[in-house]
Amino acid sequence: MNKISRKSKGEKPKDAYLVVVEGQTERIYIEKLKEQERSLLKGSAITIEPKIESKGSIQRRKEQILKDRKEKHYAKIYWILDGDELSRSDKVKGQFKRILNELNRYKDIIVLVNMPCIEYWFLLHLKSTTALYNQCKQVEEELKRTGKKREQKFLSNYDKKQRILEKVYEELKPFQKDAIERAEALKCTKSIEHPCAGIYLFLKELGL
Repeated sequence: MNKISRKSKGEKPKDAYLVVVEGQTERIYIEKLKEQERSLLKGSAITIEPKIESKGSIQRRKEQILKDRKEKHYAKIYWILDGDELSRSDKVKGQFKRILNELNRYKDIIVLVNMPCIEYWFLLHLKSTTALYNQCKQVEEELKRTGKKREQKFLSNYDKKQRILEKVYEELKPFQKDAIERAEALKCTKSIEHPCAGIYLFLKELGL
């Protein structure tokens, strides 16, 4: 009698990814990536968590990630974090360092830091920079100035309103390869001490 291979309950396809984000900006960016790149992603499944914005501690988020890894069988889990939040106090810095050390044993959990925030990744689409910004507000102002110079009207008025965020992926797509090259040149995916746009690694995984 031939044996038929069956997937266990809750098991995900080989190319199923879980992307854990900390805020609305990252969530909308990944959602728009899914929409815009539907033909390229084909059968790949990307789940974004949490479903609604949550300000839970990184320790609780880490515990949930390990639970999802055990129960849901994703091919890879990407945890995308803002560096400015991780560097706001010595206590949080120490906690993040301990979490990194713990998660390093799991090859399928990839921690990615944008330092200070995802807007630094947006900025790299328009200019090459190795400047270290300690606060996201600084990057947002530079994004506006650069957007104005590059005649990117929607960026010259950048803010975190949903109507603006929903345009970001599509508007920056023509400059994406430049951004990936610039982010890769920083040689950084999870630092809170150096400028970093770790999210590029997720896009490379998808073949973008």
